Amino acid sequence: MTCKVVLPDNAITLAGSGQSIGALATNCPAGKFAWANGNPAVVTLTPRPAPDDNIADIDPVSAGVAVVTVSFSGASASVTVTVIARHFVIVFGDKGKGIHNLGRLPELAARTHEREIRAKKAPGVPAFGPADIITVTHVSTVADLIAALNVNNVIYLAYFGHSWNEAGSVGALFIGENHAADSNLTTGQDPPGELQTCTSPNTLPAGAFRPDASVRLFSCRGSFGTDSAAEQIAKHLKRQVFGFDNSGGSIFTNDPKLGHGLRSATAADLKAAVLAGKDVWMVPSDGTPHFKSFGP
Repeated sequence: MTCKVVLPDNAITLAGSGQSIGALATNCPAGKFAWANGNPAVVTLTPRPAPDDNIADIDPVSAGVAVVTVSFSGASASVTVTVIARHFVIVFGDKGKGIHNLGRLPELAARTHEREIRAKKAPGVPAFGPADIITVTHVSTVADLIAALNVNNVIYLAYFGHSWNEAGSVGALFIGENHAADSNLTTGQDPPGELQTCTSPNTLPAGAFRPDASVRLFSCRGSFGTDSAAEQIAKHLKRQVFGFDNSGGSIFTNDPKLGHGLRSATAADLKAAVLAGKDVWMVPSDGTPHFKSFGP
């Protein structure tokens, strides 16, 4: 009988995290398994010590293809490993006008969120892998948002900016700061009777999102009430969408305890200065940050 080495798969796809793979040798004399990595720039290959040397751990490094080979007593088998780069897309809308002018605060909160994702310290967000890509960008229109999502293979989308919902109304993301075409993302009308100023969430490219993708809206009343912005987006994307379910507006803070939802906002927090040189979080102005989700 001929010595033969068998792997469970001849092709593996890695997205975000690695996996272990085990080889089986049949009709072979005694020996040791030897593993070879055809492209260390794409994956790391870590064989386990004997007596488990028939198992190796494969972890992604960057997008691309690598061939991993295992040998035993002159026989060998190979598996093609494809690493996919997942995209984390973080966007911040226009600052707003007058009393709604937020200055650079949405951007600063977005940058803090980026740092926490990279450090795997963002609660509820998919774990950031070594082959994954984060982009942080300003959007003024729905078209800008669509362009940011057209990188495809999106695992996570975060929005920082203006939104609102109230009784008898329909929730909206106010991406732009003007009542102009393509500024407001909603199925409703704003102002009433001027539907041309709004763009439906149905224009968002659902196919750009991975099946396990999620969305978070860091904005006022993103999931509050009936037909909120989060609910509208979830219905179209068929992905899980989170938003603030608090009934008030939002504030910005340098306090990580408040930023991570470990305490409620106080009257002092509403008046506190926010420093640009420190981490900045966007949270509801009333109570502790409460996310409500829609979708699967």
